[in-house]
Amino acid sequence: MIIRPFKTTDIHDCATIHKLSRRASEKGVIFDSDLDRYDLNHFLDNWATWSTYQETQIRVAVDENNMIVGFVMFGKIRTRPDFDRGVVPRYGAEIYALYIHPDHFRKGYGRALFHSACENLIDQKLTSMILWALKKNKRACAFYETLGGERIGKQRVDMGEKSWAEESCFGWRDIRKKINEKP
Repeated sequence: MIIRPFKTTDIHDCATIHKLSRRASEKGVIFDSDLDRYDLNHFLDNWATWSTYQETQIRVAVDENNMIVGFVMFGKIRTRPDFDRGVVPRYGAEIYALYIHPDHFRKGYGRALFHSACENLIDQKLTSMILWALKKNKRACAFYETLGGERIGKQRVDMGEKSWAEESCFGWRDIRKKINEKP
């Protein structure tokens, strides 16, 4: 397994993984009609935009066949929990997205991408981090809890024309502890 920086030539692979993984994790959580609205072109357009954001870092996981099987996007915090809006915020960084191709769930790619994001954030002197996950996505929530994330907040998000969901915010006060563990 290789974790490497994202290249613009990775857009199609990342958009495909994003679509398939979201569909697998959100099936039964939001209406099928809302899931169906997000075709590959929707994800390709988003990735074309996201890949230009200077402040966003992206890493991809590559398997033994040199195929991209997952990605993580991260950087300075964008979506603070309600309680963390003070003069001195508790959290400085955020994982914006971490997705794995459904055929590669539970093979260590998510953990490796998580650790890579932590290492890169620490290099930038960002040692506390959050991420948001759908509360009903039991697999993702259990994964983040296994990695030491604590549920520190929640928010309601619109997921399409008919759907909404509740997201849980997971927080890590000191991600330096996480990189000492093997991925």
